Amino acid sequence: WHHFGRNPEERNHDLVQMYKQHFERGVNPTNLAMLINAYIHRNDLHLARTPPGTPGSETAATTLKMPVINITGSLSPHVDDTVTFNGRLDPTNSSWMKISDCALVLEEQPAKLAEAFRLFLQGEGYVSEKPQ
Repeated sequence: WHHFGRNPEERNHDLVQMYKQHFERGVNPTNLAMLINAYIHRNDLHLARTPPGTPGSETAATTLKMPVINITGSLSPHVDDTVTFNGRLDPTNSSWMKISDCALVLEEQPAKLAEAFRLFLQGEGYVSEKPQ
């Protein structure tokens, strides 16, 4: 798991042990199995970037119409997935950001994530300028 470090030497063994105990004792195995099964068998969203005026664009797969910010960590194993997803979005209303030196952005770089989110909302007109 990338959450615990890429190399066994740098893993937080206390954290690994805590999660191991949590899944052994604190989680209903049937519910966990159903969650994993749902994750494995999830459907594709069928999003595609189809420029207006392209032949067949009326019947082609659609893309998200609302503004999107797509953020990943540079050490995340899902960087390629976020690039693929971002490639399916309309570039006029989507942003992609890779935050350096982290895998779990929310856990490792919350201030950078908050700043990116604030700037995204400000660009959409929902947040006023940052007070000095």
